[in-house]
Order: sequence, then structure tokens, then C-alpha cells
Amino acid sequence: MSARSARRFALAALLASPIFACASTPSSPVSYDAVVVPRLAPSFEGQGGWTVEVREASVAFGPLYFCASEAGSATVCDTAQAEIARVARVDALAGPRSIGPVFGFTGAIRSASYDLGMTWLDTQSAVTPQPEAPGGHSLLVRGTARRDARSLPFELAVDVVPQFQGQRAVPSAEASADVGADVTRLEIGLDVQAWLGAIDWEEASREGGRLTEGGKTHASVLLGIKNVRPPEFRFVRGP
Repeated sequence: MSARSARRFALAALLASPIFACASTPSSPVSYDAVVVPRLAPSFEGQGGWTVEVREASVAFGPLYFCASEAGSATVCDTAQAEIARVARVDALAGPRSIGPVFGFTGAIRSASYDLGMTWLDTQSAVTPQPEAPGGHSLLVRGTARRDARSLPFELAVDVVPQFQGQRAVPSAEASADVGADVTRLEIGLDVQAWLGAIDWEEASREGGRLTEGGKTHASVLLGIKNVRPPEFRFVRGP
């Protein structure tokens, strides 16, 4: 756990202590499994009658923080209600995968903030890809798009980066749960197929199949990741 994380949890523990009982509902430490659930078929129909065949698809996810307030921004929510302080590299073609425990407290969660493998911490002078980021990116997909006799080998590299130092790439996102001791896992849904479904393959062919920052394809996929079909968070009780 980082020093900053330790400070957040120390403050959370203090707020949960009897001294603050009149101002805050007491909470208890909890941990539960985090499972990433990617959605991506090896072959699917894309825009304009193109068939998309995916050979490789990797996503970097995390760190992830949950907040008790409806605004998860670090400037508003300095104390995490729960967190995954590490980055996981996920094979989107391999199905659900455990990425380890969530550490936090019982109580209300009303928002989330997170990175996708690209961080800009107070201790970093610039946006920094973490070692788990595939090829130094948030999302890396390789495959071939086909239509009639046309074949387009492609490599898509998408960077989801924080806009300001000390902030997360997605500073405030929808999340809602009342976490008790009966929560057994957090499911994180990543709809990679929907992100790729935003691609105009005619435009991608004009870009030459190397789809990186600065192109229209990168912009459309980035919009899908952050706004159109962002990661979903589901807290599961029981088995």
C-alpha cells in the first residue's frame, strides 16, 4: 500500500472511531475479491459490414478508489471508502479473472474514480505508464478487419490519461452500493467489444491500420471507454 493510501485509510479509521460516533456511522474493515469480467468475442460484426477478428486484446485497469460522496474526485474525496491500489493487466479474450482483494470499510459507496494503467501521481512529473500497461497503453488490440476481398491488419493502442497531476484518468464515475460484511466480491465489467464497435473501419483503413493517438479511431474508442460504455461496478452478496 502506498504512503498516500495509508494516510487515507488512517483517516478513515479515525473517522470510524467512537470519538466521531456522533458525526459518522461506525464502520468495520472488510475485504472481498475483485473480478474483472471482460466482454469480447474473437470475431464479431463491426460497422459497415466489416468482420473484426481479434488476435490479442489487453486492458490495464487500476488503481481504483470508491468514495462515500457522489463526487469521487480526489479534490473532494480524499479518503477512500474502498480501493484497489494496484494495476492489473487483463486479457480481454480470456474471460473473467480475479485481480485480488478490495480493501475498505463497510458503509455507503456513491462514486468511483480510477486509472487504466496510466497514472499521474503527485510524485510523478508526467503521466506514467505502469509496468502492467500493455505496450505502455491502457488498451492494446491486434487483429484483422475484413470486408469482401479487403483485409486490414490493425493495431489499436489507446491511452486513457489523467488531465491533471494528482487526479485519476476518470475522476468521478457512477458507483452505488451499501457494503456490509456479506459482500463477497466486486465484479468490474469491461465491454471491450462495445469500445471496438465504435470504430469506423473505412476511416481505420485510411489511417493505415495503425490506430493511435491523434486519429479519429483513437478518439472514438476513447469516448466509448470514458463516456459511452465505461466500466461497470457490481457488488455481489453471498456465493
